[in-house]
Amino acid sequence: MAIEKYLVPTNIPEPARTLANVVQAVLKISRREAEALVHDGLVRINNRVATQTHRALQVNDQLSID
Repeated sequence: MAIEKYLVPTNIPEPARTLANVVQAVLKISRREAEALVHDGLVRINNRVATQTHRALQVNDQLSID
């Protein structure tokens, strides 16, 4: 599977800008599917593996999803 890269969108308000919410928004999948991708180690933030679905993200953080 190809790695897809995204920047955290500016249209997601700060309180809702958690890892699970952003993955859900950019991939257009359910929250549970987004959480599963994170728990399976398939999501990176700025080239570091992400493990916490509730982690707050900043605008222009780079997501990589396997």
